[in-house]
Amino acid sequence: PASSSSSSSAAAAADGDAQVEVLLEGLAWPTEPRTDPVMDAHALKERGNALFKEGQMQEAAEAYSRALALLPADPTLLLNRAFARIRIAERARSAGQAAETAAAAA
Repeated sequence: PASSSSSSSAAAAADGDAQVEVLLEGLAWPTEPRTDPVMDAHALKERGNALFKEGQMQEAAEAYSRALALLPADPTLLLNRAFARIRIAERARSAGQAAETAAAAA
């Protein structure tokens, strides 16, 4: 008798676990965590800042642009992207002047 009650208890527990699993499967759990656009924009800004410090101006400008897609009116993001683009233009202008100088010297 003791063994039959323990086996029936185990069967009831298994049935209970199966019922809980069925109930949980019916719930709509989000597959991806929800994100906060402000926090995402801040993370992209920080990435842009790090890239800027490393001298990777094109990548920095792209990170700021992605952040601006989330927060289009953020003045800091607008200025940071502008500074990165200025640096890109300065490098292009310097490269062009170096090429002209080399051509004139040849």
